Amino acid sequence: MSNVRLSLIGTSQGGREKEIFRLLESLVSVRDSVELVFVDQTRGDAISSVFDKFIGQVNFNLIKSDPCSLSIARNLALDNAKGNIIGFCDDDAFYSASSLEYICNLTLDGAIVSVPVVDQASGNNYAGRKFPSYKSVMSYSQVIRYSLSVGTFIFKKTEKPFSERFDERLGVGTPLGGSEETELFFRLKSEGFSTVFDPAAFVFHDNDMPSPKQNDLSLKYQRYATGYAVVIKKYLMASNGALGAEIVNVLGRSSIGLLFPSRRKVCWGRLKGFVSGLVKHRLV
Repeated sequence: MSNVRLSLIGTSQGGREKEIFRLLESLVSVRDSVELVFVDQTRGDAISSVFDKFIGQVNFNLIKSDPCSLSIARNLALDNAKGNIIGFCDDDAFYSASSLEYICNLTLDGAIVSVPVVDQASGNNYAGRKFPSYKSVMSYSQVIRYSLSVGTFIFKKTEKPFSERFDERLGVGTPLGGSEETELFFRLKSEGFSTVFDPAAFVFHDNDMPSPKQNDLSLKYQRYATGYAVVIKKYLMASNGALGAEIVNVLGRSSIGLLFPSRRKVCWGRLKGFVSGLVKHRLV
C-alpha cells in the first residue's frame, strides 16, 4: 500500500537540468510521503539522466511525452498521481522539507491551500507579490492575488474520486495563453472547495529574468491576458460580480501604462489580449 500523501506534478521542455536537479535534491528527505510526477517533453535524455541520479532517493514517476501545452502535460501527470494532495511544481521551483511536512500533516477535505512563493536568492516574495501574514479564507479576488500555481495545494474530497483536470483550451502553448490554474481553482471553489491562504509554509521559485525584447514580452502579456479575461468572464456570476473589479483594474492600469514609453508595448499587448478575451472568446 502506498504511503504517498502528496503528489507534486511538473513538466519541462528542457534547458533547466540544473534547476531540476535542485528540485529533486529538495525532495530526498520526504521520499516516503511525497512523490514527483514529472512529464519530460524533450526528445533527448538530458532530463532522464538527471532523474537517474536520484533513483532510490526520491519517489518519482518520469513520463516521456511529445511537446505539448502546459495544461495537457499537467493533465497527463494528474492521471498518474497517487496522493490525496496535489501540488504543482515548476521546473525551477524547489522546496523546504519542513514546508512539505507541514502540508502533508494538514487534515483537510475538499480544500485549496495557497502559501507564499519566495525567491531564495533575494529572500523576497516571487515577482514582488504581497502575501498576507495571517491565515485567511480567500474570496475569488483573493485567489487571483495569492494563489500562484506553484504555491497552491489541492486537498481532494474523500467521498468521491478526484476527476477534475485542467481545461486544455487554456495554458502556455494554446491560443488562449494562460490562466489554466486560475480556472481550475475557480471551478473547484464554485463546486464547494474551501480556499485558504496559509503563511505557515512556503515554496521557493526563482524570479524571472527580465526580457530585453519588448516585442516578445508584449506578445507574452497579450496571450496571457486573453486567457485571463476569458476565465474572469466565465466566473463573474459565480463571484457575485466581485470579479468585475478585476476587469476594471486591468483595463484601467493597462490604459494608464500607455502613457509611459517604457511600458507602452507591454501594456498595449495586455490591453489587446484582455479585450479580445472579453469580446471574442468564451469557455462553455
